[in-house]
Amino acid sequence: MTEHKQSPAEITASLEKKIAAMEISKSQLVAENTLLRELYERAPLSYQSLDENGCFLSVNQTWVNALGYTSEEVIGRNFSEFLSPNWRDQFKNNFPRFKAIGEIVGVEFEMVKKDGSPILVSVHGTIGKNSQGHFQQTHCIFQDITEFRRVQEEYKLFFDLVPEMVCIASTEGYFRKLNSSWQLTLGYSVEELLTIPFLELVHPDDKQDTIAKVTKQVASEQAVNFINRYRHKDGSYRWFEWHATPNVGKGLLFAVARDITQRKEAEENYQNLFREMLDGFALHEIIYDEEGKPINYRFVDVNPAFERLTGLKAADIVGR
Repeated sequence: MTEHKQSPAEITASLEKKIAAMEISKSQLVAENTLLRELYERAPLSYQSLDENGCFLSVNQTWVNALGYTSEEVIGRNFSEFLSPNWRDQFKNNFPRFKAIGEIVGVEFEMVKKDGSPILVSVHGTIGKNSQGHFQQTHCIFQDITEFRRVQEEYKLFFDLVPEMVCIASTEGYFRKLNSSWQLTLGYSVEELLTIPFLELVHPDDKQDTIAKVTKQVASEQAVNFINRYRHKDGSYRWFEWHATPNVGKGLLFAVARDITQRKEAEENYQNLFREMLDGFALHEIIYDEEGKPINYRFVDVNPAFERLTGLKAADIVGR
């Protein structure tokens, strides 16, 4: 069987097909590279790559927009040049550790924009290595958290300045966050309170009712109001009036407590004084006729002192 030899025309046609296939493949690669480049430039997070000395190799358009520089003004310069002066040593001291560990997560830096204004960023990064496993470049993305940190600081300031005791607790029975009013009211430091199950601080006589109220609150996912007593560090108890709201999905309770100890003491003193004033008295109600003239009196209640003074029992006289 003789082998078929391609004619010059067949060879030419075959080469043309291969060239056409290569052109299609090349066009596809160009299109894919263009798409990847566009994604790189338009990525929602700023990207930067540094060499082994911490100098810029590349930045994307989002990075340029965030800092206000052009890429030409950045490439080749050291990352520390774009940091606030008091943050530069931190980078220089920690960059070798980054290269050794190979990854950073959520490291914060204060950078300086071209207009001189500061910007706080949170950086995540990894180390890229060549086929021999040696350092090649860093791959880092960062997010501007300036506004987030400002809001967080304002929230913390507000949280601490609220005169009532504000807390976030877990449904597992521990405080997660407390403002400074707790320390002023109960004498424990905030750090101590975060390690004590909050039910351990509740007065023994109030514990079951507190558990029932919290359980009902979690089950109904509704706000609840109640009163109980909390132990001070000196062993005494303070009366608290609570307003609490659950977030069952996160297993949290958000609550505000008000110290009403003085009010409760005043109420008790008033009740004792009232009892002393009524010692030996009886309560009556007056029945009037149609013209508004009193026609009868009826006992509503009598106290023990009245019984002792008169020899009459309450059961025999109330209602007569």
